[in-house]
Amino acid sequence: MKSAWLMIIGVVTGMSLELYGYEAAYAPTEAGAVHVRTLPAATGLVARVDGAYFDHANTLFRRLFNYIQRHGIAMTVPVEAHMQPGQMLFYVGAGDVGKCVTNDPQVTVVTVPPRTVAALGARGGYTAGNFAETAAAVQAWLAAHPQYRTNGPAYGVYWHGPFRPWFLKRYEVHVPVSEAHP
Repeated sequence: MKSAWLMIIGVVTGMSLELYGYEAAYAPTEAGAVHVRTLPAATGLVARVDGAYFDHANTLFRRLFNYIQRHGIAMTVPVEAHMQPGQMLFYVGAGDVGKCVTNDPQVTVVTVPPRTVAALGARGGYTAGNFAETAAAVQAWLAAHPQYRTNGPAYGVYWHGPFRPWFLKRYEVHVPVSEAHP
């Protein structure tokens, strides 16, 4: 029985290494920490819907996944999720940028400019409730740090695929910011 538990723990621990099997657009923010950071410019693939993100997350993911499969593009992390209207963004790794030359009816190739965000790292499932709770915590942090001005709505940043158990998932909420000038 003890060896079975050790095997299960080994499998679960090994699954946590999934994050490092993909090219990362930038490093994750550690859980519980807020950092103001500038994200690098990148090429992205975007799928959009008219409704709310959490009502269409699987549809958005499927559209993007089908696009990268058709064009031979490697999966990267993280995935960005904009809430209303629903939008999902995949980053394109440096070696695959040349493969992203065409839009299709469901996916648009975009240039993502560098941007400064307040990022709060967290652990847990990718749910509307977790997003709302973490977004509120970032907003509270920003209220206590008036040297930053909010420049847009909060969005989710997800680091793991759908088959990772919720208690091992990492995510962030980003709020675009700039320095406030007196």
